[in-house]
Amino acid sequence: MLIAGLGNPGKKYENTRHNAGFKAADALASHFAASFKQAPKLKGALASFVYGGEKHYILKPDTYMNLSGDSIALVMNYYKISPSELLTITDDISLPVGKVRIRESGSAGGHNGLKSVISHLGSNFARIRIGVDQPVFPDKGLHPEKMINHVLGDFSKQDNEVLETVYNDLPAAVRLILEGKILDAMTVYNAKNYT
Repeated sequence: MLIAGLGNPGKKYENTRHNAGFKAADALASHFAASFKQAPKLKGALASFVYGGEKHYILKPDTYMNLSGDSIALVMNYYKISPSELLTITDDISLPVGKVRIRESGSAGGHNGLKSVISHLGSNFARIRIGVDQPVFPDKGLHPEKMINHVLGDFSKQDNEVLETVYNDLPAAVRLILEGKILDAMTVYNAKNYT
């Protein structure tokens, strides 16, 4: 399986809401004692580990969020991984901080990183969405420019503390998915509230 945590590379974006997928990938690599190595030809940082007698990969694309599918498609082609063996981890503004949503497949839900992946591979892949909350504007409008500032903004100290518990719990959910028990993972983790 390929587990792809989506985000933007570089110090500038390291602690932003949009990098929840990268933070999750780091937590998984730490849990599975896997080390990231740059893979320039695959446009990302890649780590591998063995679980259940199978080799699995964790990817952090270097392509920036909106082109995440480029790197993911290269890795999947190189290692002969099918879309049904892909798990993406992204931020989600439609979920509050402290909520996680695991799905077997689905749409991009307005997420440009997922749009990129879907454009390369279709939508038949699993995903974990980590809530980063959505700002509420006085006029109740969407304000795309303010939304960009929100996802590229840093988490508050309180939100970071909540997310640490999410990242600490994530390996257990991923182990269930690796064991072919995604429905169990959905039942347990979609119902949790980490706040």
